[in-house]
Amino acid sequence: MDSRATAIIAVPHQACGHTGSMLLHNVNRTMAQCAEADLDVLVVAPPAALSAWHEWCQSSCANVVSLPPSADRQLLAAALRAGVQMSPKSCGWFLIPADILMRKTSTLRQLHEALRHHLIVHATVEQQPRLPVGFDRELFSELIHLDSDHALHRLMNRYPTQLVEVDDPGVLMHPWHPEPTQPQGRGVTQRHPDA
Repeated sequence: MDSRATAIIAVPHQACGHTGSMLLHNVNRTMAQCAEADLDVLVVAPPAALSAWHEWCQSSCANVVSLPPSADRQLLAAALRAGVQMSPKSCGWFLIPADILMRKTSTLRQLHEALRHHLIVHATVEQQPRLPVGFDRELFSELIHLDSDHALHRLMNRYPTQLVEVDDPGVLMHPWHPEPTQPQGRGVTQRHPDA
């Protein structure tokens, strides 16, 4: 890969008050892990969170993107779309919820390595898909048109996904639930060698 991948940290809408302080702590920790894993970082947050975190936004080295108000119920897709649009030259993107409690930088390194060979990669624990999830640059045109979390699920069911087993209890709190009508066992396919 000739450019760096970007971690998109998605901040939920209830990021104010005590919850906001805890989330900000997690965001700082996740940013440090991303830097150790050689990833660029975009923090995508609703305007209310950015207002509450004004001082942090001014002093942080992170690139910060504001979510439109219409994204209230479609956080993951809206954050991913906004992050991809802001980093079109990235070799791939990792969607990371702000409240994830990853314990190990090796989780991101394993996912980053797997994304070199696959279109979509998932952190897994005992073969159960979890977040973070990564997307290769080949999916750029589809990612920038995501209009709902449902569309994100459809995209992920359309393409083969590489499950990456990680030894990181922090990812257990973020299961990824494929739509119930889709089969759970999908084949794994590598990217085209000439891609």
